[in-house]
Amino acid sequence: MDEITMVRELYGSPEPDPAARERIRARVVGGRPVRRPHRRMTFGLGLVAAATAVVAGASLLSGGTTRTPVVLGTTGGDDGSARSILLAAADSAEKEQPGRYWRLHTTYADTYRVKAGYNVEGNRWESDRWMARSKDEPDHNFDRDLPSRPQTPADEAAWRRAGSPKTWKVISSGRPYTLTTESTGWRSATISAEQKRRRDDRACGDGSPAGPQGCNPMLGPSTEERVLTDPGLFRKSHAELRAKRVRALVESEPHLEKEAAARFDLPIISLFLTTRPASPQVRAAAFRLLADTPGIRSIGTVTDRAGRRGIGLAARATKDDGGGTVYDEVLILEPKTYRILGEQQMIVKAAGPYRGMAPGTVLSHTVVHHAGWTDAKPAHP
Repeated sequence: MDEITMVRELYGSPEPDPAARERIRARVVGGRPVRRPHRRMTFGLGLVAAATAVVAGASLLSGGTTRTPVVLGTTGGDDGSARSILLAAADSAEKEQPGRYWRLHTTYADTYRVKAGYNVEGNRWESDRWMARSKDEPDHNFDRDLPSRPQTPADEAAWRRAGSPKTWKVISSGRPYTLTTESTGWRSATISAEQKRRRDDRACGDGSPAGPQGCNPMLGPSTEERVLTDPGLFRKSHAELRAKRVRALVESEPHLEKEAAARFDLPIISLFLTTRPASPQVRAAAFRLLADTPGIRSIGTVTDRAGRRGIGLAARATKDDGGGTVYDEVLILEPKTYRILGEQQMIVKAAGPYRGMAPGTVLSHTVVHHAGWTDAKPAHP
């Protein structure tokens, strides 16, 4: 069971799988039919690039997030330093003031090892969502797909030696998938107050009500809303889901209990903190849960895929595809403010489908440009 499925059970977050993103995006924009581009629409995260044929050359390679070498920082941090950082983040979150919209502006990409022997960032997507605090105001969504590209300057050189191909055939979630240097322009959608009410009133197949992201097997809309404002209920819901998932994890492989922080706590709570418009008290409670989680360590300064330097907090695990790849799940916080800059999975030891990736390679990443309350007028970047 992957962490994205766990997140959806708790609060319905979109999943970063190419096959599922189109369905979820249609749900997010209120059920409006989604026009298919020449390739399958992705629901990943990514930055800005021109939607023209010339992106295949230098424009392609310079567009989007900065392809900065990853700095792992020191590895001498311990649970105590990670705990103090997370408690400071909780104190900072508790002082936040709600605004008119919860704005979530992110960039996402996965990394693939192609047959020619270099790494490509694919499923790149930029999403900018403005979720109104009031049920009587509309939500506004903007998004666009971006071209796939070689990940580092060394990968770019290998790509050029291979003839600068514009497509790559890879395996994504166990299925064949084609990455392309094509991109799309901005898509936008406005979800009216009435559309939101109709969406929330829909009944699931089992008779339970649908939440803002669709059918949720654990929470109806009223309970979900209370989770966002009640720290005690948030902790209870998280504990119940964690117990369920960790139990399932260790039933077949007891040694995996030590990987719960990387497989569950760090990705689930960091996604909650960025995607859900929770109250300052609940956000503080989420950071404190992480502070009390064993297995999270400080790794010093980390440079994210946008070139920003932040505080790295990591937990280690093994990919569950049977290949044996060891990775660090990394949460990146802005120094002093403790704002979430993003998360990424970094290779520690590559094996199986990731063989050939060097230690420190970013396997997947989300760059968080903005996650928080704002009174600004909705507009795309």
